[in-house]
Amino acid sequence: MLARFERQLSECTPDRCRLDEWQQLVASLHGRTAMAQLKLVNRTLNRHRYIEDWANWELADYWETPLQFLDRSGDCEDFAIAKYLALRAGGMPAENMRIVIVRDTSRQRTHAVLAVYVRGRALILDSLYDAIVEADAIDHYEPIYSINETGWWLHRR
Repeated sequence: MLARFERQLSECTPDRCRLDEWQQLVASLHGRTAMAQLKLVNRTLNRHRYIEDWANWELADYWETPLQFLDRSGDCEDFAIAKYLALRAGGMPAENMRIVIVRDTSRQRTHAVLAVYVRGRALILDSLYDAIVEADAIDHYEPIYSINETGWWLHRR
């Protein structure tokens, strides 16, 4: 997905994709506090509708680039990826963020969220909620694994 995104950024023109929208979001992050960036990214990208990969791509699982997400919307990991890469482009260090795959015990399904560490606190950006909450306050998510562009982490109970 990261290689596809880099290719899209270099090949994209405003009339062929949502590059302007992406660039405006990223530009709006500069000069803001970390918390203000999180709120803006979460609120802006949560406006997109949720759509399963099968309906969108006729695939069981497909991880979209942010430009694909802006164009077609997506499912939970696509929201998390778009948020992650928007914050990265806005200056948030990779080591402060993880896409976390969780077991949502209230809905009995797998889900993806973005965890961002700010001042030692893990804050969760979720496609299901506009509020940003501390990870410890969410008791119905059981983390399975986390990833970012530098590595992955297996969570054990």
